[in-house]
Amino acid sequence: IKYPETNDAIALINKINYEKKVEKAIKHVFDRILLCRNSEIATKLSRETKMDCVLLDGDFISKKGALTGGYIDTRQSKLTFYKQRIEIKQ
Repeated sequence: IKYPETNDAIALINKINYEKKVEKAIKHVFDRILLCRNSEIATKLSRETKMDCVLLDGDFISKKGALTGGYIDTRQSKLTFYKQRIEIKQ
């Protein structure tokens, strides 16, 4: 696997310490994941390299384009938000 040569991202597997006997499993799970500084770089690199990216704050950007992680306010659903928005507009 060829990892991108940039100061803004590094192969996550290079930052993991593991025993030699579990190397195959670790490579299977972490071999195509980059650790990136920010979401702009991660989005760009995931498209260019077809690798998943993890940000320093824990967010995950999939090579398929999905972004997961971050803060979700469970006190209010999106449906409630849109209902309130419509009421305010009226």
